[in-house]
Amino acid sequence: MGALTDPITFRTSADETTDAYYRSVLNRLMPALLHETGGEGTATLILSGSLALGEGRSFFLGEGRTEPGSDIDLYVVVEDDRVEKLQTDRASIIERVRQAADADDIVIDIGFTSKPVLDQLEPTIMNCNLLHHGRVLHGDPSVLAGRENCPFEAIPAWDGFVLLLNRAAEEISELRLRPEGEQEARASWYRTGKTIRDLGTSALVVAGRYHPILAERKERVRLLVEQEGLESRAVGFLDDFSFWSDSKSASEPGSLPGNGPEHFRQAMQKKSLYVGAFWEWESALFFTDCREPRGETLRRRVRRWLEYVAENREGSWRSAARQALRGFPATPIIANSMAAVLLLLCWTPLTGDEPTAEDRKRLAEAHALTPASRGVGGSDYATSWIALRNDVCAFWNREVMGGTRPALALEQL
Repeated sequence: MGALTDPITFRTSADETTDAYYRSVLNRLMPALLHETGGEGTATLILSGSLALGEGRSFFLGEGRTEPGSDIDLYVVVEDDRVEKLQTDRASIIERVRQAADADDIVIDIGFTSKPVLDQLEPTIMNCNLLHHGRVLHGDPSVLAGRENCPFEAIPAWDGFVLLLNRAAEEISELRLRPEGEQEARASWYRTGKTIRDLGTSALVVAGRYHPILAERKERVRLLVEQEGLESRAVGFLDDFSFWSDSKSASEPGSLPGNGPEHFRQAMQKKSLYVGAFWEWESALFFTDCREPRGETLRRRVRRWLEYVAENREGSWRSAARQALRGFPATPIIANSMAAVLLLLCWTPLTGDEPTAEDRKRLAEAHALTPASRGVGGSDYATSWIALRNDVCAFWNREVMGGTRPALALEQL
């Protein structure tokens, strides 16, 4: 399985070392992925995300060593009748591709789609970035012709709210209460920057001001935060957003901060504060003004819950019944992600502080929201929080990530 002849003619990063690394990885990934999907002669491979934008990043580890810190987001375009089977096998395909390409330490997300689907994509952050800034690595470049039907200004505000929910779910899934060693320090560094940048992006989408280029986003976030009075709710956010934006787009690998437990707690406390501020602002827009997200009609939400009950049966009807009493405000996936936000906002007592009444209230709300809750409650706050966190993460990995990003289960403090 040799390297492809298609040259990669663009920069994946402003930093030469990072760019060379990702070019090497992609050169190994492409033939492995095409071999796995049986599409050497027919499939088209597209790179999206930060690498396609030329914003790939790496960590400076000292002694001349660097290690990349950006995900690889790939799409495989195949015939319509092959998409469903490939999506079903997605987790195992990713694992085999990672092994074949010797890329075990890199997060690789792979989606499967077809040309007719790409031509009809509705505007979302992911779809617009893919169509406007995706890079065809192999195959037919005309697959991205549908970009004219997917302008950035048409992205619905709901998509920004969903980005906030997804970021909270990832934070909870990747949470380690006692981070140790260089690898977990790098992961903490990466998550902190990604979370803070995504919070700013989420707010811009909700406000109808999104821009794909990070440098432009930085100025738009500053104006939005000042105009909406979010500075008083998220003290320090603008400085942090500016720092992590500059770090992402800088021409040198980013420095790695300290990796002690205290640094980790401080970073988590700041992220929880910021998530809470934007959660309150964005959710107020949707649930106070009763905005109906695109495609999420009441009928669709009811159908999603019925499908969930049919697939999971035992115990799942209780969650559906709770949602019915609340008027089916969300699908199972959205409800689970909202529970992740609440868990992120009431995690601080797990560092040793006594839970407040607000913490207990948020934990109870999270239990009532999530479809997968086993209902572990009682007076032991930590046990209840950890059990629900594990349930929320397992649901998110299964239903959203297709089994490709399992969370390490937390058993005790």
